[in-house]
Amino acid sequence: MLFKRKEIWVPTWKGWLLFCLLAVAFALATVRLAPSFLAPTKPVGARVLVIEGWISDTGLEEALQLHASNRYALVITAGQPIEKGMDISHYGNYAELGASRLVNLGFKGTNLVKVPTPPTRKDRTYHTALAVRGYLLTNTPHRSIDILSDGVHARRTWLLYDIACSPEIDVGIIAHAKPDFDTRNWWKNSNGVRVVLNESIGYLYAKIVFNPD
Repeated sequence: MLFKRKEIWVPTWKGWLLFCLLAVAFALATVRLAPSFLAPTKPVGARVLVIEGWISDTGLEEALQLHASNRYALVITAGQPIEKGMDISHYGNYAELGASRLVNLGFKGTNLVKVPTPPTRKDRTYHTALAVRGYLLTNTPHRSIDILSDGVHARRTWLLYDIACSPEIDVGIIAHAKPDFDTRNWWKNSNGVRVVLNESIGYLYAKIVFNPD
């Protein structure tokens, strides 16, 4: 005999209804909580503030406020080369651009350092983190950093910096809350959907697929 009869349990209509309600509730919770998850603020109280050089002007204004409150020993602007043809390409890289904008907004300290990154085709945040790590280990006694990033990009930045800097350097994150981004209704406009989905996919790639060279 090649086959035999077996009994299996299947949901009743009430079971299917409960399953559907739970799925809807999970989807709604995901929609509501996605920006909060992607934009964590968990600093480690470091004496070094790292600023992603491409960050928005309001983000740089927050950097000024953070520096005024914490009096960091070192403020680092970091970033990749700027693509040729862009209006800002004369700065060369986002580290230079971020530092220049920060000074124009009122930064007056002598503790500002620019850490540019060699050009890379992929995993730019990770390679930027490697450059920051290399600078700190070579030039300073500091072994912890807090990174200032824009909104929902923050968690991916935090993860990639942690991968690049561990175990020598402890990494914290500060997510700048962009005033023009509505975290409660992000799915109601195309820009919000694009940004959250892009960062969600980017984070999942970094968490699951990314394999550092």
